[in-house]
Amino acid sequence: MKNIKKEEYVATLKRKSSGFSKGASMYRGVTRSGERWQAQINVPNKYLYLGTFDTQEEAAMAYDIAALKYRGVNAVTNFPVSNYNVEHICSSSTLTGDDIAKRPSPQNSSSYVAAIENESVSCGT
Repeated sequence: MKNIKKEEYVATLKRKSSGFSKGASMYRGVTRSGERWQAQINVPNKYLYLGTFDTQEEAAMAYDIAALKYRGVNAVTNFPVSNYNVEHICSSSTLTGDDIAKRPSPQNSSSYVAAIENESVSCGT
């Protein structure tokens, strides 16, 4: 194997998986939208738009939160599930990224808010 970083290798594998956007982002559920990054997720019977963000990472975190909400702890996420308060995600009817990420230094971007409204969906399976 070539000398590539683990993250690059994982990103390559994710790109080959079904349901992963073939756009310019290295993250699942993230595509370019003009100068910004857009997050979206496919949930039962609909395509849920999560918003646009300044960075790929912010959009990827919004995707992860939605994936955990709708698919549970076994969801395929961009970042480790341990980065998120899954219990809070599952119990909230409306979520914002700042409320859930356990990162020591929160994102400074004012656009890092991904509201996901509860649509009578239980948290994962």
